Amino acid sequence: MDRLVMAFESDTGFFRPTSISVAGDAADLRRIQAIAGLLASAGPFSAVAGGTGSDIRPLMLWGVPTLSRHSGGERYMYYHHADADMADKVDPDEMAHGVAVPAL
Repeated sequence: MDRLVMAFESDTGFFRPTSISVAGDAADLRRIQAIAGLLASAGPFSAVAGGTGSDIRPLMLWGVPTLSRHSGGERYMYYHHADADMADKVDPDEMAHGVAVPAL
């Protein structure tokens, strides 16, 4: 565990990202907020203190800083595990923004 820098979860669909929540200390949040500023030109985006996704929660409980990407969740359940959950529903522009978040 001492060698883990952070854990990242992106489990809200590939819609345009709106924020990233940071479960860590104040220094972790400041670092992620500075990086998140690089996305400001692509539209509203922020880094906020918050919880983490269920897939990486055990790591957070062991003291690993965790990040969770959030996006247009209002449309998520239209597709999640539904017949409409197909690649042709992905908006390439939204997906590009979604991929940019963990790439930073």
